Amino acid sequence: MLYQLSYIGKAFLSIAGIEALEKRLNFKYDVSNLLLLVRVIPMPKPRSLSPEKYAHLQAEAKAPYRGLRRFIYVGFGASGLIGAFIFVTQLAAGVAKPAAIPNLALQCGLVALMVWLWRYENKVEQKQTRSSSQSPRS
Repeated sequence: MLYQLSYIGKAFLSIAGIEALEKRLNFKYDVSNLLLLVRVIPMPKPRSLSPEKYAHLQAEAKAPYRGLRRFIYVGFGASGLIGAFIFVTQLAAGVAKPAAIPNLALQCGLVALMVWLWRYENKVEQKQTRSSSQSPRS
């Protein structure tokens, strides 16, 4: 059976006031009394998880917010593509202002950055998947 040590005394004593409690209970707060404030709580047995669910939870714990990051990559990449399309059509129509070329370069750089981050994220995920599949579950 698993046990968890739960320290129950200090939070109560800090709220109630250590000095007042010492006077009322007629004891001095020191390390020897600290042992009296620790109790053992039996922990429930963990439910058995399927290996797929365990691997998914383990991957989520190693890389939290991966889905949010990917959503941001797609959103910014789409924004860059739309902006680049608009600047290319302005250049093709001949109505582009002089600042259109640097703005087009910025949009293309944004798309390239988002593609690189997406690929990097996939590479890290594949490494984690390989390492977690090689190490046995403890």
